[in-house]
Amino acid sequence: MSQRSAWRLGAGLVLAGMMTVAFVRAGSGPLPQADDKTCFVCHDDPELKSSAGTPIYVQPAAFAASVHGRTGRGCLGCHIDLKGVEDFPHAADLEAVACARCHADFARMTAGGVHGTASPRLSDKPVQCKDCHGYHDVLPSSDPGSPVHVSNRPATCGRCHEGAGANFARGRVHELASTELRTPPGVVRVLYKALIAAMGVFFLAYVAADLMRARRDR
Repeated sequence: MSQRSAWRLGAGLVLAGMMTVAFVRAGSGPLPQADDKTCFVCHDDPELKSSAGTPIYVQPAAFAASVHGRTGRGCLGCHIDLKGVEDFPHAADLEAVACARCHADFARMTAGGVHGTASPRLSDKPVQCKDCHGYHDVLPSSDPGSPVHVSNRPATCGRCHEGAGANFARGRVHELASTELRTPPGVVRVLYKALIAAMGVFFLAYVAADLMRARRDR
């Protein structure tokens, strides 16, 4: 290879490298969405903020250790409005993540409970999943690092319920019908309903017997 050819090859490689860096940083064209590395090109920046000034930094290690990261559910698994997007940076306003798409039962019970739309006090702004479970670092409730772990619930609940004590760590926030017999409150609820039904039957039987006796006495 001649010296001139070698120089041209070297210059071409340098130019290609510079174009690649500019391409990634400026978002001037499509980026592959094969994995979350695409998102971390920008979001792995502690200083990154949205146009409204909200921090949008995502720590890769924390996300990888989260329940979603462990199960392979990447960014596009929750931010579905980014599927098919090829122009980066993407639009500033993204759709709110709908946890109910995967956690329908829990979302339905929450929406109908004291933390959801059934509560008059919270009808305008109900408690959302992220308010208790976190954002990109969601951990299983059995993990001591989770804000909803039994040891952390008083502090987590205390952010809204001043003076929350150990009792906030008892019971279940999401009481599913399919699991209500697995908890003491669920057992009491079922027995109470059965008692009410039995009392109703006995009451109707008593009224019927009393009417029959009255007719005989005539």
